[in-house]
Amino acid sequence: MVIGEKKSRCSEVLWSRWFRPTFELGHYVPPEILGDRQAESARKMLTSITAIAGRPYVFKNVYLTMSLSALIKTFPDARVVLVKRDFEAICASVYKARAEISGGNWWSIRPPFWSEILDKDQLEQTVYQCVRTKQLLDREIDRIPPDRLMTIDYERLCESPRQILQRAQEWAGAMLNWRAVSDLPDAFRRQSPKRLPSSEEERFTDLVEKFSGDGEEYLARVDEQVRLKQQMTDE
Repeated sequence: MVIGEKKSRCSEVLWSRWFRPTFELGHYVPPEILGDRQAESARKMLTSITAIAGRPYVFKNVYLTMSLSALIKTFPDARVVLVKRDFEAICASVYKARAEISGGNWWSIRPPFWSEILDKDQLEQTVYQCVRTKQLLDREIDRIPPDRLMTIDYERLCESPRQILQRAQEWAGAMLNWRAVSDLPDAFRRQSPKRLPSSEEERFTDLVEKFSGDGEEYLARVDEQVRLKQQMTDE
């Protein structure tokens, strides 16, 4: 079962029942604080959905980006397809969405300690959000079995959708019955990559360097917060 773009919000609400965001950790849900009851409940839900649909469940959920190891712990046979895009284009997209969609408020993924940056301007909040999310994602990728992850380049997908889907079919094997490759266009029309205002480009680079430079300290602080939460749960 494939969840399309219009239904992706329903998918986010559904999965938040088990992968619950918290104030300190935001949308980051590590396996250490995902309780056995939560995991079992999620498995029962997925079993029911696949039984009713008669096919595997395929969904899109950007909020689980930072929680891949918890997802694999819950569903050991799950497969993850990660679409990677130009980093500045992602930041520019989030920056634009803040202005046009959320009225200048926070938009999309909340990485750990996101509330501490709310007194900063829109660009600094955006760069913090994107850099911190990437730092956690990169670590999560290292924590899951390589055969459970397929990475697709966004530009390549737009240029050669048939070739990329064929590769995905071969990777997934008998798990999924994908739509016929012949149904796809030779290429998807791709909009020009979003870019930040030229007046912000130099500061953007400085902010990326700033948050990238203290990545190890940030992750160590995240891990300490996870330990505290785990301790509270055990008690």
